[in-house]
Amino acid sequence: MPKNLLAKSRRLPPLTAVRAFEAAGRHGGIQAAAAELNVTATAISQQVRLLEEWLDRPLFERHSRGVTLTPLGESLWPEFEAILDRLDSVARQARTRPATQVLTIATLHSFAVCWLMPRLPQIRDALGGVEIRLVTSVAIQPFEPGGPDVAIRFCAGAAPGLAAELLCSGALMALASPALVAARPIRTPDDLRDHVLIHEQHFLVAGLPELDWADWLRLAGATGVPATVGAAFTFAHLCLQAAESGYGVALASLALAADQLISGRLVPALPHQIEQPGAYRLVYPQERGDEPLIRRFRDWLMAEMPRSLALARAAADRSR
Repeated sequence: MPKNLLAKSRRLPPLTAVRAFEAAGRHGGIQAAAAELNVTATAISQQVRLLEEWLDRPLFERHSRGVTLTPLGESLWPEFEAILDRLDSVARQARTRPATQVLTIATLHSFAVCWLMPRLPQIRDALGGVEIRLVTSVAIQPFEPGGPDVAIRFCAGAAPGLAAELLCSGALMALASPALVAARPIRTPDDLRDHVLIHEQHFLVAGLPELDWADWLRLAGATGVPATVGAAFTFAHLCLQAAESGYGVALASLALAADQLISGRLVPALPHQIEQPGAYRLVYPQERGDEPLIRRFRDWLMAEMPRSLALARAAADRSR
């Protein structure tokens, strides 16, 4: 059972009486407190006496010119003022908070475009119609008030205090349009010398360098392929679009290219898959792991990602 649902033994003073006492103590008199709370002076006096009876201690000394706080009243008044201020702040935040719940997801541009956005209706259904806010950035978005609830990051593991659950490998494949491969077959990595290599302008993502064509060709055993020439685009999803148009051959992970492989718009140019130091992971603060929205999104993601990867692998195998 969540901690906030455990039974608590509380014996609280009447809130109306606390409000009356706080106002009287702040104004230094019953009449001014009555004017602020829009009640009679008699009502304020009655509420103060009710609180005194509840405490079994006097809070005011009464005399002909008005009232003054007792030593106990002087010590309690700032405490009650702080409690009422906090209650007022919480109530104001509740009134201004959107009526619709929101799940904020932070991720990389290309992962959002290629994989998350086509599945937004499914995510909404899995979350019961909750509003989804998608934030994309190469920089890591901190988990702080107003920031993301969860993130999908390309990283090696979890930072302290965070959960980082593996979604899929970041292994890179060489991908091209079916028409390009049919016109100029690519049987070995060396055959890539006859094709335009489409480069992503890489960034350091979570401190991890992503593999480029030079790394991929070396690890695939290619020789004599000019690894630095070709076309360059800012993000992986732009590289995939260029490859789909028949412009050349792009590098991408199975997850990013899943929908294009499933639909047959892209095919593997070669069977090689070269692993990277990082992988795609679902990241969230450990203490928030049991929150219903985060749990439902996690459950959907952990079911949908393997399904889409399996379909993409099957499509890639059929195309060879």
